[in-house]
Amino acid sequence: MKLLLISILILFANIQVSHGICQPDYILFEGKTYMLQFKPLKKYFEKHPNKSLSNHVIKQAYTATFEFKNNILTVKDIQIKAFVKGDKGAWKSIIHQVFPDKLQRRLEWFDGILVMPYGKMVKYICCNSLYKKYLLISLKQGKVLQIKKLKRKQFFRFKKHQFETFKKTKAREYQELVKLLQKKWKLNQQHLNGVIQNNITLYTSVFLND
Repeated sequence: MKLLLISILILFANIQVSHGICQPDYILFEGKTYMLQFKPLKKYFEKHPNKSLSNHVIKQAYTATFEFKNNILTVKDIQIKAFVKGDKGAWKSIIHQVFPDKLQRRLEWFDGILVMPYGKMVKYICCNSLYKKYLLISLKQGKVLQIKKLKRKQFFRFKKHQFETFKKTKAREYQELVKLLQKKWKLNQQHLNGVIQNNITLYTSVFLND
């Protein structure tokens, strides 16, 4: 069991690296700044490979900041590190190059669950540190549907419940996801279920059974 848990955490870290989480994004919400567990723009950049600077953004570590404007999730800024030979680099805004039209910054296409860990860090794990509290926001077309504030153990129970409900009520989506991850990671069913459960907020967009 311990070996399985370690394997899942390593895979979870790898998935988060692929989502750029080691250079996290941030969101302004109710007067506070929260770190986001995953990057909301990743799929957008993947779907628009010919967009100006898209390949540049995907290949580099970038950090985006979000806010809610008129109740719609909106990109406030996107920054990358610009390096001059011999220095450590300085953050440079590229929001005007990526989204020159301000209307493009309104993420009215976004369906998903934002996960914001906060409070005291309980345990450091590369790209997957554990915190005492978690704020979850479910969005549909960029608008807030529901909000959950959970303690760490409640968050783990939520992910387990969300995963079990996903398996039962979204059987076709679950099987397609299993095939996709099996092809990518070459895992057995037990490991696959562990990876999906740990990352369930990536694969679902609403709080199931609420």
